[in-house]
Amino acid sequence: MTVIVGILCIDGVVIGADSSATSCSGNIPIIEQKTKKIDVFDENCTIMAGTGQVGLRQRFYDIIKSTNKTEIINCFKPIQVGALFSRKAKLDFSNTFTEHGQFGALMAFPYKGKGYLCEFSITDFQPELRTGLQCFASMGSGQQITDPFLALFKKIFWKDDELPRLQDGVFATVWALNHAIDVNPGGIKEPINVATLIFEGDTPKVSELSEEEIMEHVSNLDNFMGYMKEYKTRQQDPAQATELPQVEE
Repeated sequence: MTVIVGILCIDGVVIGADSSATSCSGNIPIIEQKTKKIDVFDENCTIMAGTGQVGLRQRFYDIIKSTNKTEIINCFKPIQVGALFSRKAKLDFSNTFTEHGQFGALMAFPYKGKGYLCEFSITDFQPELRTGLQCFASMGSGQQITDPFLALFKKIFWKDDELPRLQDGVFATVWALNHAIDVNPGGIKEPINVATLIFEGDTPKVSELSEEEIMEHVSNLDNFMGYMKEYKTRQQDPAQATELPQVEE
């Protein structure tokens, strides 16, 4: 059981995940344990979160870690970067006769001064880049919760072809994960982990948000939800309305 979320932003990429891992015997859940689902690779400024077989995730981790920046730069287009990792992974997985549908992933990577978000479908591990029209992706058992939530969030806060700011993307990611943790039927739990890819000039930088930074967004979320709950009061008596809380930079 898992849920991972990625959002392409105008100034970077954000990827977030819950921290629950479920061990099963066949289709029967046996135990649930805390785990970390996001990996940050300083060597090639890449972020990865996966869903599915843990062993395949470990192998994909090694593939990303062993891929140097030159291999990425030598690709002619960003989608070919996704194809590079897809090809390497599928070749590795085929060595142990892995069937399709066992593992999927989200990856953030830099390419010629821009950040990109790539989804590797759990169906066949084919790469798909996210764009302004479809700037978010989620995967895992919680996808049916997070996809509609993010679509509503986008409709309210972003224009159809507009990318959000990174700060807004982090806020949306934290909110979506919190929502999934609150309402899921089992197997998706705290704590939330979030990592970002940003650029300092032309230099890409990847990092994980600290617990304190995530809690700042949770606090903003609580304030914002409190404001929304006052909607009926504001309609009846505008004088009692409070100002809309601002997302902190």
